[in-house]
Amino acid sequence: MFFLLLFVFGGLLQLFFPWWVTGLLCFAMALGWNKSRHRAFLEAGASQGLLWLGYAFFQDANNQHILAGRMATLFSLPYGWMMAPLAGILVFITSGLAGYAGARIRDTFLTPSNANLHGQSDPQRRP
Repeated sequence: MFFLLLFVFGGLLQLFFPWWVTGLLCFAMALGWNKSRHRAFLEAGASQGLLWLGYAFFQDANNQHILAGRMATLFSLPYGWMMAPLAGILVFITSGLAGYAGARIRDTFLTPSNANLHGQSDPQRRP
């Protein structure tokens, strides 16, 4: 459900706001959703990475691969179709890190302070 909501809301927000809004969305949803940090990273990154991958291929087909070919030349890539997976990978990393940061902040500041929750010893307790 988390993946699907991020995918749908990310696509809707991309219609009206700049590209970096997906990072804010992943951060906010991971902050409010009870996911582990690793799952938040993977699901946030995969949802937005697939969204951008599909959108990049769609836009590339719409302009007869002209822009992707020029950008591939700029980045010294042999083929223009490589730009879409490159965009998907970059968005996967940035959105995944935003999701991880949201889950990490939730775990650190918003959950009850239980020292043994993560296998840590209690600093107040004497041996």
